[in-house]
Amino acid sequence: MSLFKGFKLYEVLESKPRVLITVLSEQLALTNQALEGMSTEMKVVQQDRRRLEDRVGELENRIKSLEDK
Repeated sequence: MSLFKGFKLYEVLESKPRVLITVLSEQLALTNQALEGMSTEMKVVQQDRRRLEDRVGELENRIKSLEDK
């Protein structure tokens, strides 16, 4: 059973606090980078979705105008 993700109980008990802090801070930095990348990717996906929704709206208006003729 792990006390912390990535650490076994004996590692936590036997390791020096500085080692644990260093490892955890590195993992936190990697997690933050991953979250930042996901945030950027989500912004791009949302922009693409808005563009597609605008395009669909334009096409629906064009179809409606052609049906009215």
